[in-house]
Amino acid sequence: MPFQRGRPNSRYRFDRRSAEEGGSGEGIRVVRISPGRGGGGGVGVGAGVGNYNRGGGGTYRGARGGGGDGFSGFRGRGGIEKRGHPRRGGANFANISPGRVNLIADNIRPNADEERWFKVTVVFGVKYDRAWLLESLQAHLSRSFIPFMWRTEQRNCFFYVKEKKSTALEYSKVASKIACPDGQKLMINVTEVREPVVPVLDDEAKQALRQSLSRRYLQVTKALDLSSLKSDTELAGSGLYLPLNKPNVVTAVLELLSQIPNLELAVLNLSENQLDSLTPFAPLLERLAPFLTTVDLRANRLRTVEDLSSLRACQELRSIRLENNPVSVRFSDTCTALKGMCPKLEKLNDRDVLMQRQDGGTLPQATLGYFPNDDIKVAVINYLKNYYSILDSGERSRLLPYYTEHAKLTLSTASPPSAMNHHKSLNCYIGLSRNLKYLESNRSKAESLVQRGRLQCVSALEKLPTTSHLLNSMRVDVPVNSDKAALIFVTGLFIELTPGRDGGDSQDKTLRTFSRTLVLVPVPGSEAGMQIHADDFYITHVSHQGAEWFRKQNASAAASATTSATLQELPAAAKEAMVTEFAAKSGMNAEFSRQCLNEFGWDFDMAASKFAQLKAEGKIPPEAFQK
Repeated sequence: MPFQRGRPNSRYRFDRRSAEEGGSGEGIRVVRISPGRGGGGGVGVGAGVGNYNRGGGGTYRGARGGGGDGFSGFRGRGGIEKRGHPRRGGANFANISPGRVNLIADNIRPNADEERWFKVTVVFGVKYDRAWLLESLQAHLSRSFIPFMWRTEQRNCFFYVKEKKSTALEYSKVASKIACPDGQKLMINVTEVREPVVPVLDDEAKQALRQSLSRRYLQVTKALDLSSLKSDTELAGSGLYLPLNKPNVVTAVLELLSQIPNLELAVLNLSENQLDSLTPFAPLLERLAPFLTTVDLRANRLRTVEDLSSLRACQELRSIRLENNPVSVRFSDTCTALKGMCPKLEKLNDRDVLMQRQDGGTLPQATLGYFPNDDIKVAVINYLKNYYSILDSGERSRLLPYYTEHAKLTLSTASPPSAMNHHKSLNCYIGLSRNLKYLESNRSKAESLVQRGRLQCVSALEKLPTTSHLLNSMRVDVPVNSDKAALIFVTGLFIELTPGRDGGDSQDKTLRTFSRTLVLVPVPGSEAGMQIHADDFYITHVSHQGAEWFRKQNASAAASATTSATLQELPAAAKEAMVTEFAAKSGMNAEFSRQCLNEFGWDFDMAASKFAQLKAEGKIPPEAFQK
């Protein structure tokens, strides 16, 4: 088919006013590309183009054309060429000044496998029964289809489908095969369109939506799943297309939810709905604010934190999912902003949310050791002091009361590349080492290296070299604590003492690093008050940082005696100095000051904090202030 003047092209369109003049016309207007030879000149590019072969109007690919268009970089007299340089009044697509040619290529070679929207119009279809029409089409089509939004328009009826272009064209082809009740031929037109506009929902559509919301609500978890509402199979089966990013659909959903009394949702899933803002859902979020703890917003179009500002009402939120949204690209900034909106937020994108300072200031220094409360701290520190005192004493059989009857102990060792003292062998620990990486193929040996029962646990410890643990190097964390058990992490340094090579009373001293994971259970009436039920022990060479710390400690004359997680024993003179200082600051006498410091493990700051609290509550007896 030759070029036709005035018909726009579905593949290329040019702004006539911004195009360069061609030698054979006053502007450029590509109208249609069609196989075959073209004719003579005319307005714009010319009357036509040839396809692959040389023609009178131009060439599609190949050599020169007389008065047409060279699309592959060859000369075209009086027309345009795709690439190369202008020839004889033609425009150059590849190197043209900005603003001269406006190429609108939204539909250039669309992906054939991509699903698009089509409007299927049945001409004079109002005189036929809707059910009969749909059944007849389904009987003649090679696949099932879903008609969305059935409507009538004068004497025609139409519906929308979302399919590949190749399958959408079948509607027109099968129309001639359908025998109509009145003997007429059925005529069907198929037109590609944009996504259809969703009208205000009628009562029938609202009833179908109400049933869908009922199916999507989980009573057990108090969760409402509104993810990908437009793909709901039940709604689609009713011919309804209800994307949740359309105002009329949001209005209907909020109206139906407002009719439910005492709605208490803990989880709201709005993922995969192409939402670009939560503002339309603000009334719902405000209503659910006291109960809502989790919101899923994955795979939407939320770009900035302002698009999430409606979450500010949800002060009980603990978790937000934002993956596959532009706003989640800058995770740190988004995390800080959301933490400001929702102070109780704990997870973003299933990652822990760290505490952030909103005033731009620096964060306080991390605590060297974590304890749930002061009582746990005092009890655990005293327990560990006694335990390591016995462990280093050489009388390790006294540790029997520190383990439960069914306790388990495992020991492992390894030599990291970054560690020091590689020349100091770890052979004395290898016999008990349960390194699963090397025992993967020997399950029986791995099982035999688990020490079971208090007797085996202590016997294994007695086989280890004599030690001297550096209490001021230890760091203690108690992340889990309950009435039944406590999980404790202990890391630090110890000196391994072995007989000297020259004999006699000399000893070789080797600095080691250790870590232990302990499960303590309370045992009232036992010697220690608590017992170890599980003990995972790891020993290795000291790191460069550990060795440097040890060197500085030895060189320093007065190392700090009080840290939040240290186990170092204070000398008597230092304790008396702390008592005098505490008495001066608190106003209590020396006896009560000593008692307060002792109860809190001689941690001055903790004792002072507890004293201030008890004094404010009026729980300090008057005799404490009698000098």
